[in-house]
Amino acid sequence: MNFDKKLLFLLKKAKIPFILTISLGIMVSLATISSTKLLAIIVNSVFLEKKILQQVLNLILLFAIVASAKSILMWLKTYFSFKISENIKNHLREILSSALFDKGPSNLSNEKSGEISNILTEGINKLEAYFSSYLPQVLFSTIIPILIIAFVFPIDWISGLVLFVTAPLIPLFMILIGKRAENLSKRQWKTLNFLSSHFFDVMQGLTTLKLFGRSKFQTKKISEISEEFRQTTIGVLKVAFLSALALELLSTISIAMVAVEIGIRLIFDKVEFVDGFFVLLIAPEFYLPLRQLGSSFHAGIDGVTASKSIFAVLDENTKNINGNVVCNWDEDFTIEMRNLSFSYDGKTNVIDNLNIKINSGSKIAIVGESGAGKSTFFNLLLKFIYPNSGEILFNNQKISDLTKQSWYSGITYLSQKPYLFYRTIEENLKISNENATEQEIRQAIEFANLTEFVNSLPNGINTIIGEKGINLSSGQIQRIAIARAFLKKSRLILLDEPTANLDAEIEDELQSKINKLSENKTVITIAHRLNTVISADFIFVFEKGKIVETGTHQFLLQQKGKYFEYFSNYRGEL
Repeated sequence: MNFDKKLLFLLKKAKIPFILTISLGIMVSLATISSTKLLAIIVNSVFLEKKILQQVLNLILLFAIVASAKSILMWLKTYFSFKISENIKNHLREILSSALFDKGPSNLSNEKSGEISNILTEGINKLEAYFSSYLPQVLFSTIIPILIIAFVFPIDWISGLVLFVTAPLIPLFMILIGKRAENLSKRQWKTLNFLSSHFFDVMQGLTTLKLFGRSKFQTKKISEISEEFRQTTIGVLKVAFLSALALELLSTISIAMVAVEIGIRLIFDKVEFVDGFFVLLIAPEFYLPLRQLGSSFHAGIDGVTASKSIFAVLDENTKNINGNVVCNWDEDFTIEMRNLSFSYDGKTNVIDNLNIKINSGSKIAIVGESGAGKSTFFNLLLKFIYPNSGEILFNNQKISDLTKQSWYSGITYLSQKPYLFYRTIEENLKISNENATEQEIRQAIEFANLTEFVNSLPNGINTIIGEKGINLSSGQIQRIAIARAFLKKSRLILLDEPTANLDAEIEDELQSKINKLSENKTVITIAHRLNTVISADFIFVFEKGKIVETGTHQFLLQQKGKYFEYFSNYRGEL
C-alpha cells in the first residue's frame, strides 16, 4: 500500500472531514445492507408468499426511506472527502510558498523556476485524489467487507466463507502490480518536471534563441520531451487499465462462485430463498470497495510520487532565522559586523573575518573586483543568507534576533536590474507602501521625473507595464524603482550601482535623483563608477572577502595601494 508518514501527518489539518467521511461511508454501507435485506424480503413476500401490495406497502415505504437516506449520505461523504483534499492542498500551498520565500533569493536562484511551478500546481493537485479517494478507500476496503461478512455469516456461513477466501485475491494482485506502476509513475513525474522547467527556460530565453537561430532546435527538443512524457503516460494508463480489467475479472468470478453455490443449495433446499437472495444481492457490494481501491490505487502511487518533490523542497536544509525582536528605525543607529565569515561551499570563505562599523547618516562605498564578496556582503545584510561565523549587529542587537518584517521596513534596495511585476504602474509603486495615498504616489512620480511619461500612456498610472517591465526602457524601469524607493522612505538605502547600465545623460539625471533620495539617510553603495565613490564618507576596498583598505577617496589615493591601482587602471570606472 502507498503510505507515507509525512502525508498521513497532514491529515491533522483535515481531521474532522476525514472522520466524517469514514463515518458516512460506514453509514452508507449499513444503509446498503439494510436496503438489500428489505429488497430480498419484498421479493420473497411478493413472488413466493404471494402477498398483495397492501401487505408489503410498509416494507416498500421503508425501502424508499432507506434508499433516499443512502443517497443523501453518499452525497455528504463525497462532499467531505473533497473537503479533506481542499484543506490539505490549501495548507500545503501555504507552507510550500512560505518555505520558498524563507529560502530567499540567493538560495532560490539555484532552483528551476519551471519545476517549482509544476510542484506548486500539478504536484499538489495530484494529492487531491490521494486524500479524497485513496486513503478513505483503504479504510473502506477493510471495514465494509468485514461489516458485510458479519451480516452474512450468521445467515449463510458457506457463502461467508467463499467471500472471506476470495476477498484477499484483489489486494494481493494490487501489491503484485504496485511496483511496476510505481516505477512508471516516478518516470512520468520526472519527465513532467523536466518538461515544465525546460519549457519555462525556453520561454524566458526566447529572444536569445531567436538571435542565435536556435528556436527550431528547441521546438524539436520540446517535441521530443513531450513525446517521452506521452509514452510514459501511456505506460501508466496501460497498467491502470489492465489492472482494472483483472480486478473486475476477479470480482466477477468470485460473485459467480457465490451465485453458483447458492443456486445449487437452493435447488436442494439447503438455504432459504430470502437469505440466499440477500447474499446474492450483497455480494457485489462486498467486492465493490476492493474494486474501488484498485481504481484509486494509481492515485495513491501518483500522490506519493508527487509528494517526494514537495517534501524535498520543505525538508531542504536551508538556514532560516527569523527572530522575535522588533528593531527601532526611528532613532540613530549603528550597524556593525564582527568577525563575519561566510562560505558557499563550506571550504573557501567569500567573506573572511570582516569587521565594519557603520553609523547612521554615513555614506559608504564598497569597491573591489568581481568575486571580491561585495554582493555576498549585501545578501548577508539583507538576511538572504546567514554567516558561518561572526555576527551582524544593529544597535548591539544581532540582526538574527530581529523580525524580518521590522528589519526590512527600514531598508530600501536599488539594484542594477529592479524587478517590475506584470501589473499597473500604481500597483508596482504600492509594493513598497500599500497604504500610500494618491497624493504620495503623485509626489513619487514627480520626484522620479515620470509625470510626462505616465500622462502619455493610454491608461495613465493604471497601464499594465508587462512582465519585468518589458514595455519600458531601462531608464523608465529605474525611474519607477526610484519612485518606489521614494514611497518607502527608509532610513537605510542599499545601492548596487543602479545607474551602471544606462547611458551618460540618463545616468546623470537619475544619479541626481538618487543623491536627493539619499539625503539624511544611511547609504551603502556597491560602486562601479568613480562619481559614486568620490563623495563617500568611507570607502571599503574588498579583496577576496577581506577589507584591505579603508578611507576617503583622497586618503586612499595618497596611500597608493589597491584603490590607487583601481583608479589608475580604470580611469574613473571601478
